Amino acid sequence: MKVLSRLFPVLFFLSVAISSRADIGLEPIPDQTLPSGKTLVVPLVATDPGGPARSYTVRLGPATYNGNSTSAAGLTAAIRTGDPHLLVGVSYTDSNSVAQTGTMEFQLLREFAPLTTQIIAGLAQGGYYNPKASLSGTTYVPFHRVFSGFVIQGGDPSGTGTGGPGFTFPNEFNNALIFSGSSGQLAMANAGYSGDNSNGTNGSQFFITLAPERSLDFGYNLFGQLLRGTDTLFGIAGTPVQFDITSGEDSSPVNPVNITSAAVTQNDTDAVLLLSATGVCDQTVTVTVSSSNGAAEQVFTAHAVADSTDDRPFLQPVLDIAGQNRTTKVVLQGIDLQRDLLRYGYQHLEPWTDNSITWSASPKLDIPIATSTDNIIAAALANWNESNVPDGNSTAANTIDFRVFQIAPGDKPLRGALADIGPGTFGSLNLQSFPVATFIAGNSKDTAGAFTATVNWGDGGLASGTNVTILKVGRGSLNKYSLIASHSYANPGEYPLLVNIADSNGANLALTGTVNITSSALAISGNDLYRAGGVFKNQIVAGFTDAGGADTAAGYTAAIDWGDGAVSQGAVKQKGRRYQVLGTHTYTSPHIYTVSVTVQRQGDSSYSACEWLTAHISGINKAPAVFPPFNQAHLAQAWSPLTGGVLSIVVSGSGGPVDESQLYISGTATIVNSGNEPSRPGSLTVYIDPEPDLDESAVSCAVGGTNAISIPALKPGEDYIIPFEQETHSDNRLKLPPEYDPTGQYILGAVTYSDPVGDYNGTQKVIMIGHY
Repeated sequence: MKVLSRLFPVLFFLSVAISSRADIGLEPIPDQTLPSGKTLVVPLVATDPGGPARSYTVRLGPATYNGNSTSAAGLTAAIRTGDPHLLVGVSYTDSNSVAQTGTMEFQLLREFAPLTTQIIAGLAQGGYYNPKASLSGTTYVPFHRVFSGFVIQGGDPSGTGTGGPGFTFPNEFNNALIFSGSSGQLAMANAGYSGDNSNGTNGSQFFITLAPERSLDFGYNLFGQLLRGTDTLFGIAGTPVQFDITSGEDSSPVNPVNITSAAVTQNDTDAVLLLSATGVCDQTVTVTVSSSNGAAEQVFTAHAVADSTDDRPFLQPVLDIAGQNRTTKVVLQGIDLQRDLLRYGYQHLEPWTDNSITWSASPKLDIPIATSTDNIIAAALANWNESNVPDGNSTAANTIDFRVFQIAPGDKPLRGALADIGPGTFGSLNLQSFPVATFIAGNSKDTAGAFTATVNWGDGGLASGTNVTILKVGRGSLNKYSLIASHSYANPGEYPLLVNIADSNGANLALTGTVNITSSALAISGNDLYRAGGVFKNQIVAGFTDAGGADTAAGYTAAIDWGDGAVSQGAVKQKGRRYQVLGTHTYTSPHIYTVSVTVQRQGDSSYSACEWLTAHISGINKAPAVFPPFNQAHLAQAWSPLTGGVLSIVVSGSGGPVDESQLYISGTATIVNSGNEPSRPGSLTVYIDPEPDLDESAVSCAVGGTNAISIPALKPGEDYIIPFEQETHSDNRLKLPPEYDPTGQYILGAVTYSDPVGDYNGTQKVIMIGHY
């Protein structure tokens, strides 16, 4: 598996530190440079020996502008806490050939990449990355690739860069995460789109960046940020390397760089700051951390600059479909940070393979299917621009994204759920004949033998085939089944549980959850929170049991990290043999936050447990604290080449000729909202240009006496047809200046509409209407 190899330098600046009490501290934060319209993740590292009851706040000073910006430019900022942390121990040889050891600590950005975070955390807790002892010695999982100035890559037990855990999972892109950070960004390595009915090639391999590298944006799964251990990271980056024949790079360490340990823990001191900007400006940022031990703050300057990177668009997941016997309607969800014009498409992989992609300007696709067998479809998304529109089938790797899904014609969908997994369910690390899930089949004639299932236990263990038992538990006509399997965990922890069930007719059911494994008496679990308005008062956030602990609620303390930088003490209440943790908090921005709940026995830190859950906050009349996300609305043109040209003299009315001899071009153009949100009203100006770039040599075409054509607000998938043909007094054919010869040249349109990014030539988006 490879990542791209290109280096972009980054420049650090000193920050200004504000004096603070000695018993709490915040490391200096260098000045930051961030691309306008995109997001930057800034690590925050604090010291607080007094304990976890700390909170973060961020304050923005007035923005200053240069000649290329407007007063509308400015920053938004948000603190993120509560995430699990990944600790990676390593041994390596430094640039002086001296043996070294070190530790790197990452905040796993769970709210932006929940599945990726859960899978990698599960592998770490299960010991997948840890050294393995045998009679022949100890084997390590190495960092097999050290590319100076770019990345270090590891996580493959084979050490070759081609191995993995035996399963793959899809990319999990989020518009808040790009490779804009100076170093220490944690991401999945992958083999790209395989085209073999796979929906992703992520496994166990990951890489850590040494410099910003925007060419990686939305090609690789970002899911973490280094907080502590930068010296270790760059120590590894300096290890001597040699030529690697597989990659063709000088990237193979001369001496092994080994992972000596990998563990998941809760960090109750550090955080990350997410910065984003509209337009170009400079702005001061003040970060404060406070607790019962005092407060500390750091002040730095954020420089928002025009972004020169046109990030590729990406698709959201597409669910499998059952029950369709004819042409199937599918609505795709595409995201593009520049709000470029997009086109959507599909390609059959089974039961036949399309030689090309069928493209559309609309996210609403009508996909023809074969009714006698399962259909495997690759949904596609790409920028619709002048370089690849004419052939309609460009599949350049740097401009296109795929999502594979299945259509099971004539089948009835499966319905089901994972088994109830509550606190204290497991008293040991072994699950014997455990009822993992139950499901209901839609086809009444199905039997247990019609189903196959796989169980990913989250620690690298897989169960399938004869290792999974499916039993019918429903009575009479109720086709209810139970899925039973066994597994032993090596270590306690919270693991992702991923179950896939398929029947012989093609219907699929994917179930995702978590399983809490404990080897101690204290066990905790929580339920995700959903609240419009963001106000929680005495809200039950978690429950726990303790088989060997105190008899009353007063024997426990609880801390709730709400994920937005705020931490509060939780109230513990007893309910029979179980306990509840209640908390009070108010969110100020709509978002999905990671919440962590920690419970500890009074006076005994060796008995503690942590649970991570999510708070889904909506209904707040305020923009999200992180920019993006923003409303996705795109204007794209349907491919409708103009037809020919005529030399014409228009005569109308008693007044005689109303126009001089002109060249007119007739035809139609269709403007489509190819996004997933309503578009704003806009306008279209038509030009003829020798090259399809709309430069200063472009000549404007008059239409009906004006150069701008109004475009109304459009709903997702709605189009607006503009006819350039009509021989009347209000002629709206494209009218060129006298004696202008457009032969062999391009007819372009510049669509102008409201764009919150504020860069890329303001709000202008160029489309191709035709070729004369």
